[in-house]
Amino acid sequence: DATALQGAIVLTAESAATGVSSTGAFVRVPVLATPTTVVAGWQRQHIVRSTTSSPVSKAAEGSGSWASALSSAQSSGAGVPANGPNASRPLSIAASEELPTVQGQKELSDRASESLMPSLSSLRDISANQRTSTSAKQPGQGASQALGHEIDVQTASSVHSLGEAHGNQSSTTKTVLQRCQELNAAVLQEEANAPILREKLGCKCASITDRLRYLLCHVNYATEMKKAHEVDKVLEFAGGAGTRAMEHTRKILSFGTRVPGEQGWNKTIEYITAKLAPLGWELERDCFKMNTPAGQKPMCNIIASFNPQAGRCLLDLAAHHESKQIKDFKFLGATDSAAPVGMLLELGEALAPMLQARLQESDGGVPCLRLVFFDGEEAFESWSETDSLYGARHMAAKWQLQKDPFNPTLKRLDSMNVLVLLDLLGQKSPSLTWHFEKTKNLFLALMRVEERLRERRLLRGSGGIGGGPYFVEHIPGRRGGRGHVQDDHIPFLKRGVPILHLIAWPFPPMWHKPSDDLSAIDPHTVADLMGIFRIWIAELYGLRPGQEVQPLG
Repeated sequence: DATALQGAIVLTAESAATGVSSTGAFVRVPVLATPTTVVAGWQRQHIVRSTTSSPVSKAAEGSGSWASALSSAQSSGAGVPANGPNASRPLSIAASEELPTVQGQKELSDRASESLMPSLSSLRDISANQRTSTSAKQPGQGASQALGHEIDVQTASSVHSLGEAHGNQSSTTKTVLQRCQELNAAVLQEEANAPILREKLGCKCASITDRLRYLLCHVNYATEMKKAHEVDKVLEFAGGAGTRAMEHTRKILSFGTRVPGEQGWNKTIEYITAKLAPLGWELERDCFKMNTPAGQKPMCNIIASFNPQAGRCLLDLAAHHESKQIKDFKFLGATDSAAPVGMLLELGEALAPMLQARLQESDGGVPCLRLVFFDGEEAFESWSETDSLYGARHMAAKWQLQKDPFNPTLKRLDSMNVLVLLDLLGQKSPSLTWHFEKTKNLFLALMRVEERLRERRLLRGSGGIGGGPYFVEHIPGRRGGRGHVQDDHIPFLKRGVPILHLIAWPFPPMWHKPSDDLSAIDPHTVADLMGIFRIWIAELYGLRPGQEVQPLG
């Protein structure tokens, strides 16, 4: 059965950019190494899709200089979101931190859903100068479009699935569970390397279907990199932790503002795609249009998946790539959220060689890792359910209905094990804490990595507020339980996906101000956070220094 995925296009190797033209039609274009030079020598297969429907020890509460400083900042209201036309991410305090799963939402049948998707053949036939005006409406949708609702611009009756576009790899590539079953049989037959491979693959966890138990299993069995040379190797890999993230941040900020539809926004999308395409990531552009208080806006989520055919992704790492539209000044959004995007790009570059090596070693049995770059997080006028989180709302609703291309018995949302969302990062002295009980153990693993790096004096930044750790279990002065900062995780949280929200609290002082530019980013803090993130992920995935195919140039 054709999966309700929109316009899957197979490109090879360093190609990987399918774009939407100014008229909304699909155009097949290779990634450009420079603005004028086409990369040649396609080798590996990649998938690009585009749619026109369109820590340290446990912190003691209230003690220590850092705790006092953090409590003071909290009580003074520093960085706390304000109401008003430029307000964003409102905060609510609740004794119970979990939002209820959406119940009673009627799902469209696969056939009805597919009927709304643009077909690959019809999109190829659309001339850039002859755009059809036909539009499709979701069942029950009126003639007029409400703000915050996506606008379908094409109709179609068929669509190519991502699995089909990938050469039917879904039927030939082993999932982690299948590979582990083979290794269990090999162990019984006393094959020499089978026990070692089974351990490296995390086979103790592979058969667990519950999201949280699966996650906890990987946390419990993660092999810590305790030897100094192992930690040093990861920190120095790809030019040193934080180096590439800073380069990406500078480049993205050089594009100017990134409001959807602007030149800087388009350049950012092309840049993200071009950086990940040659590294073994399977790329998708999920492009659509939304009605906003500022008029109709084009938007594109970018999804980069490593080994998605293996089954569920252990981690989905995410950040939003656009910047807020502010009338009074040009808002660049360095911490919000160019630097988090730069961090994700560095993770994509630094981990890919080790992931590739393990993929070869394990005959495909590596858990999926996914990077998600959301569009339209910011409100155009005033934060509301319809004026915010455009890309995240679009993707969560769409994935709840779609079949997973490599596991057609599941909906695509079920491939998300936990969403790790980065936001408001890069400035000096950020403090981060856990917000959801279900992912607390995952956050504590970050704390342990930071503690080990501090013991070896491998962190160069000033730490969190008051010189304490970046990752803190308790925030002094916080009242009434864990806070819900409205962010791109909300549509997924409502649908039952566990969330790890890594956002600076209190908000940085440059939040939504002209000063949130390159000068707001502290390279030492970025380096520290990147070292922590890279080791944390490598340990969860069982990656070891020295496994890389080759270091980045």
